[in-house]
Amino acid sequence: MLATDADVLDMTVCTVNDQQIREAQAIVEVIAGRPESLVTNDADEHWLRYAVCWQSAYMDNSDVFAQANVEEVKQDNTTVKYGGKTYTLSPLVVLAVSSSVGTSHVRS
Repeated sequence: MLATDADVLDMTVCTVNDQQIREAQAIVEVIAGRPESLVTNDADEHWLRYAVCWQSAYMDNSDVFAQANVEEVKQDNTTVKYGGKTYTLSPLVVLAVSSSVGTSHVRS
């Protein structure tokens, strides 16, 4: 794994477990466009470790997978309009992955 529970605690003051870190790393690997096994550069590994830590903390401290991108709500006749984005990714992860692999692989 790119990060440990101690790394997450040190960077974010959040306590997470190995399963949460694995889930966060899977998301970061998809966003980065490459798995850990293809990370050969120390600087990239550094930024991706940050990304995994921040994503782990983000997922632990919010209802990440329950959030909806609601653009419009009307009271009468109950109209709800959803946007095209999901909020499953920490904004800090986008910055960290951009620093490691360039913006061509980053999807926000």
